[in-house]
Formats: sequence, structure tokens, C-alpha cells
Amino acid sequence: MKLHKEHKIAIGFVALAAAAYFGYNGYAAYTIDNVKFAPIKPGRVNIVGIDTSKGYRIIVANQIAQLVQGGVDEFGAPDFTEADSNSNQKRRVPLREMMQVLQGDEVALGKFITGMSEQLRQIEMPTQEIYWTTDDVQKALDGDEALKKKLESDLNMRLDGTPLDQIRMRSIQNGIVLKCRIPVEVPVEGEVRRLVGEVLIPYRPRFIEDLEKRYEQQFDLTAEKVKGYYLELAGELAANPSTAEDIARSLRTRIDQQALQSRYTPKPLTDLLSTARILLNDSFIEKASFSEQAGPEGKPIFDVQLDVTDEGRQRLWQFSRKQKGTQLLLVVDGIAIAAPRVRGEITQPNVTIRQIPDRGLVEDAVELINSLRKN
Repeated sequence: MKLHKEHKIAIGFVALAAAAYFGYNGYAAYTIDNVKFAPIKPGRVNIVGIDTSKGYRIIVANQIAQLVQGGVDEFGAPDFTEADSNSNQKRRVPLREMMQVLQGDEVALGKFITGMSEQLRQIEMPTQEIYWTTDDVQKALDGDEALKKKLESDLNMRLDGTPLDQIRMRSIQNGIVLKCRIPVEVPVEGEVRRLVGEVLIPYRPRFIEDLEKRYEQQFDLTAEKVKGYYLELAGELAANPSTAEDIARSLRTRIDQQALQSRYTPKPLTDLLSTARILLNDSFIEKASFSEQAGPEGKPIFDVQLDVTDEGRQRLWQFSRKQKGTQLLLVVDGIAIAAPRVRGEITQPNVTIRQIPDRGLVEDAVELINSLRKN
């Protein structure tokens, strides 16, 4: 069978293209794929890789990064309009604290856990916070008489759920605040470390909450009226002792370590910490600049150009070869100003992040990056 000339040309072109493609991949695999880079901590300016295979992505709205479902299609800024219109339905990521956690900061871990938990974020703390560590609560529950007496006084209730004979207004109004320590495994410079974050969880016995409901509509409330409601409710409880709250059990449930981890460190939180990767910090960025273009409806948008070191270029190249489709964050002093997605290999020392709508953020980022290099 004879081939026409044009068929020969087409086949030859495909063969050359295939050879070029496989030749490039062979070169890239030899040059960059097997290079071992030392893990790095976050700096003031960071490019962070986020694994979006877990079913979420990062968008930026009003200078705040948020976890949302879905993906984006271009290497540029995310859809700010969508983020703003649905911000109340999205779990916000406290990004500054996340960067500090990846540095190994346990104080920041407590704030990060709180910020990632809708339940903890919505808690109203008492006006006067009476702190109890989980260790001291456990000792009181285990029979330490001094701590048990103090705990019952601070709650104005016995641990069996019956009210005390006296009324302490401070205890009724405030209850106690549990200092709960929650361990989380976090990668810090490539090493998985067990960090412990502290969260604050207020607790008041159900009897005290029921008491407050009795007088919450009173505008001329006095201590005597509170005492009257207290005695009234105590009488009802004495008549129906089976309705008493087992306060000791309630406290054990709240300080149980496994329950705390399950409730406040769900899989999306641990996934985010375990897969977030600091690709570059400010030590790998040599220079920054920005340019302005016309955006939608005539509003200006801005592109940030970053000149990175040769090692920085290699780090981005290796990551982009292995993690196509992964989302990146450009984070400056804890604020994410862009969340581009990797669509292809990043091989050049000049990186452009496109379509950022906030001029102030762009100017501040460029100024900071350039000032850090001068120092």
C-alpha cells in the first residue's frame, strides 16, 4: 500500500511532535522530578499549594480566604463576586493562624481550630470568664475534695445536679470556661509534629440556664427576685429529682479527649493542614511589580509579576509537573490576595498572577516583597 505525499508529511509531523514531547518529558524528568528540596516554613510572603482533590478549594473575598466546594478554571484570581454573595454559607479559613500553625505555633493552633469551627465561632463568652483546665475538672470529678468544692461553688450546683443552699450571682451569670487542649498532627518543615491547641468552651448547668429563662424578660430584676426564682425552680426539681442533670457526666463528656478531637478537628481541617505545602517563602522571591488592565464593567484589575530565584523556579516547576490542577495561594502577612490554579508547568523565573481586583492589597504586597529583599 502506497502512502500519498501529504500523508507522509502528516505522519512525519506527528512523529516529530511525539519525539519532541517525550524528549521534553524525559529531559524534565531527569532535570527536575527527582530533585529533593528541603521543606520550608512560612515567611511573611508565601506561595502555598493547596490539594483540591479533597473536594474543596480556596477563594478570596474581602481579604479573607474561605474553604468552598468546587474548582476554578484559570491561573488568576478567583471569582470575588461569587465569594461575596455566598460568604455566609462558606467556612472561612483563618489564614494568618494557618500560616503560624505551619510554623509550629500552638497558640495559633487554638485560634485556628476555633476559627474553623462554626460551633466555637458562635459561642458567646461570659462577661467574667472563670477558667478551668480539663485536668483540674478531671481531678474534681475523680474526688479531689478541694477542687470539687471549688467547682461546685463556681457552678453554684452540686455535681449530682442539685442546687446549692446559697446563691452566688457571679456563678449564675457566668458559669465556667473550660480550657480544652486538642492535639493535632501538623507538618512543620517536612516533619509531622504533634501540636496541642487550646480552645475555650463555656459551660453552665441546665438548672442555671432554666433559671435565667425565668427572669430574662424582667427589666427591674433584683437579687431578691433572682433568689425567689431560684428557690421556686429548686422546689420543682426536688419534686421531680429524676429531671436533674448529671453535671459530672456532662463535664466528662465535654472534656473527653476523643470527643473533643472528633467535634473540633474534623477531616476538612486536618486535610487542609496535612496537604497545605509552603512552596516558596519571601527568601525565594527576588522582585515584584504589578500592572493594571481594564476589568469587567471598566473596573481596573491588576496582575502581579514575581521574579523568583533559580531554586524558587525549580520548586514551582517540580510542583506544577506533579500537581496540575492544584490551587495555589499568594499569602502576604496572613492575607490571601490571590488563589490561582496551576493549569500547566511553571518553568520560567517570572510568575504572573492575574486579575486581582484590590489595588491596595497589590501595592502593599509589592512594596513588602521589594523591601524584604533590600534588607
